[in-house]
Amino acid sequence: MGWFDTKAVAEKAQALAADYCRLRASGAAMAVGAQRQEKRYDKLAAEALAYSQGLNLYKKSRFLMMLRAALAAGQVPAAETDAFVESVMMGPLQLKGPAAR
Repeated sequence: MGWFDTKAVAEKAQALAADYCRLRASGAAMAVGAQRQEKRYDKLAAEALAYSQGLNLYKKSRFLMMLRAALAAGQVPAAETDAFVESVMMGPLQLKGPAAR
């Protein structure tokens, strides 16, 4: 049953979390300007939001759960993880990334 198949959802959540963690590390290492780093976070969150909007309710909940777990496994602070996942869950981006903090 395709409705419950979450293999692609798991792969996308892992890929987005890896990109997010890579973005955090590169921003910290390179001391990229806050505005430039914010644009990168916005682009990543927009990609996650666009992907999640095409999912059924079951797949979307699994996607958000897997994304949260993958970010936590990547040592992303809980508050930052919550902000990113909530921005994907609730719609328009509200996250500004760690560079804005």
